[in-house]
Amino acid sequence: MLGTKLTPMCVCLLSSVLALGCSSEPKRVAVSGTVTLDGKPVSNCIVVLQSDSSEFGAGATAIAQEGKFSLSEETGPIPGKYFVLVHEDQPDLEEYEERRQSNPKNALNKQFVPDRYRSRSDLEVTVSASGDPLVIELSSKRR
Repeated sequence: MLGTKLTPMCVCLLSSVLALGCSSEPKRVAVSGTVTLDGKPVSNCIVVLQSDSSEFGAGATAIAQEGKFSLSEETGPIPGKYFVLVHEDQPDLEEYEERRQSNPKNALNKQFVPDRYRSRSDLEVTVSASGDPLVIELSSKRR
């Protein structure tokens, strides 16, 4: 009699343990990379990896300094294909005020990234499960 009462409870407990161990949630990976424009490192830009699949969410965002960026496993993308968007990183208010005082005509960053990389571009990268470095090469000339 005792054995029949434990069986449903054991099945429920075993199912819960297996469900926790076999999570279907894709794992994010740490990744680093470089961003160049016409072969030169792009300084102070925002790199957005935008997934083309709603299954995995929005992707990841990093700030590149002197053409280099990195993302940790917590903030990195899930392995797969991504569209790449690149924007100039605009200064915060304090930095803007300093720039305005030293050079009033150029207080904001000059837009140097071509428009086609700022909105949904055709530039793609593939993030591997091993987190291989990404190379993002921008061109000022239309291809």
